[in-house]
Amino acid sequence: MANPTRRWAELLPASLGGRILALQLAGTAAILGVGALCAVEWGERERDAARADLAGWAVHDAMMQALDGRAPSGEFGSSTVVVRHGPGPLPTGFTVQQRLPAPPSPPATLVPSEVTLWLQAGGLSERVRSALDDAPTARTYFTLLSRELAALNRESLLVVTLPQGPGVLRREVSTLRFESPALWRDRMPPVSVLLSALAALGAVFVALGVASRALAQPIHSLASSIDARGEEVQVPPLPETGPVEARAMARADNRLRTRLASVLADQTRMLAAVSHDLRTPSTRLRLRAELVAEAELREALLRDLDEMDEMLTEVLEFLSHEVREEAVKSVDLTALLQSVCDDYADLGRPVTFSEPPPLTFHGVPTLFASTQQTHVFQHARKVRQSCRPIALRRALCNLIDNALKYGHRADVQLDAGGDAVRIAVHDTGPGIPEDEMEKVFLPLYRLESSRQRSTGGIGLGLAIVKAVVAAHHGRVELRNRPEGGLVVSLELPRSPA
Repeated sequence: MANPTRRWAELLPASLGGRILALQLAGTAAILGVGALCAVEWGERERDAARADLAGWAVHDAMMQALDGRAPSGEFGSSTVVVRHGPGPLPTGFTVQQRLPAPPSPPATLVPSEVTLWLQAGGLSERVRSALDDAPTARTYFTLLSRELAALNRESLLVVTLPQGPGVLRREVSTLRFESPALWRDRMPPVSVLLSALAALGAVFVALGVASRALAQPIHSLASSIDARGEEVQVPPLPETGPVEARAMARADNRLRTRLASVLADQTRMLAAVSHDLRTPSTRLRLRAELVAEAELREALLRDLDEMDEMLTEVLEFLSHEVREEAVKSVDLTALLQSVCDDYADLGRPVTFSEPPPLTFHGVPTLFASTQQTHVFQHARKVRQSCRPIALRRALCNLIDNALKYGHRADVQLDAGGDAVRIAVHDTGPGIPEDEMEKVFLPLYRLESSRQRSTGGIGLGLAIVKAVVAAHHGRVELRNRPEGGLVVSLELPRSPA
């Protein structure tokens, strides 16, 4: 069964520009729709206000007919008002009774009628009651009353008791009940209509914001994926999804990394082949050196050949070493570093290891404790880290070897936080000039330009360290100590590499 989201996505324009245009048109249509609904609602209210006058006149005319001895009943006044005579039971829910000021005396009697308003909730304000009391005529009275009932937005029932008593003509009807289902009815007040319109507009803008974010999501995802891949070339291709522009960017990045991977693979194969082929003449030279009669010259030649073989071995190992081929494991990083340092110490080398400092918690003043308290946990900390342990051990050994070679000792320190672990290797050597700190990570780069093995390696140690740290998505930093010496800091994220 097809994915509904994918099916809807297929209906969208292919390009990002087309999707933005479609979003703009949809937003404009939604805003115009809300505006049209508001216009219809306000137009209906204006028409109801005009019809309310007719309803007021109908109430007045029905009352005048009753005063003349007739009994009006049913729809009245162009069907805007329904008239019933007699008290009768009230409809369900009409619990609020409000007596209104009596209208001006009709011409047929000197005794004013009584007007009672029944509502389900609410009522007319004192301002309206005062305006009714000041009405000059009965027609004006009922016109104003009908307008107010229409504006009240609540279902209303109007009961008019006709004049009775001595000096008044005998009539069939003494009570009239008026309803107007079309005008005096429950509906939203204008403020609620305005708030509903604002809420609808707010929902439209929120939907537009969500849709805009959804439109930009493929671009953001693509940028995040490219950024997360960093300088790596041996990575799975990016999925070519989303609008045309996002698919073109993903396709270009995939092609670029494929070409880079091919170029790097060719270079690696070429250098490995050259280094391997050099072993054959090196072997012949060693055999011929063994035949040299002069002992001092023979030893010098063999020493040079040993250095050349060692250099070839290191180059081949560097070119063939792929850090990411090693599986990621969760290890006790404290034990790993301790074992590496112990191996050097067993050989009599000045290498020390400092475990992570104890956990310290600083309290905050509260109602129950006005002073700040500090809690220190002196238990040994086991730092577990997801890493490639063999590669990490090799990088640490390279740093310790450099510290011993140039700084005469190595002090390894470990610290761990919630987001990363930090490994620092301190030495007491001369340090590195600031302008050389980036260059020392280049393969085969050495600060000492004589290229003698006695004064250093061939310049691959820190290059291997940088490759290992990059494979763990971490970073490496060099810093000269104010008191002398160099600090090499490795920062590895706590998430799996």
